[in-house]
Amino acid sequence: LSLCRLHEKIPEIEVIMAGWDVGNYKIPFIHLNAGSITAPELADVYSQCDICIVMSSTNLSLMPIEVMACNSVCACTMGPNNDWMVNENNAIMIPNDPIGIADTLYEALNDPERLAKLRKAGLEFAEHYTTWDKEADKVYQYIEKGIRADIEKL
Repeated sequence: LSLCRLHEKIPEIEVIMAGWDVGNYKIPFIHLNAGSITAPELADVYSQCDICIVMSSTNLSLMPIEVMACNSVCACTMGPNNDWMVNENNAIMIPNDPIGIADTLYEALNDPERLAKLRKAGLEFAEHYTTWDKEADKVYQYIEKGIRADIEKL
């Protein structure tokens, strides 16, 4: 719904759909159906986009960092699962409603200076996250610390 509304405002917009095959959907705007692709292909897709939309309203996602590391601007849904990582300084924060998403993206796409600033800030932010292994190790250490605390209570 958001992309249809955005297309009404910017008829020439081109969208890349990645993650699954959308060939059976009626999509009324210019788009590429990238389907399921490998991680290196996904990085290439991210790097070609002005904005990558990350819809994650219930779980922690590291996808914003992946988008930023590919030198694209991340548009991420607002919420406590994302706010720890992304904010107005390094990403476009989008609401959880179709009209708000479309309007926010429209404003951003019409502000190239803001996009350039966010692209630079996002890339700098992503450089602090070096590998999946290091990030997984942080989670492991946190869980291990919690287990040790529980054992000490016994």
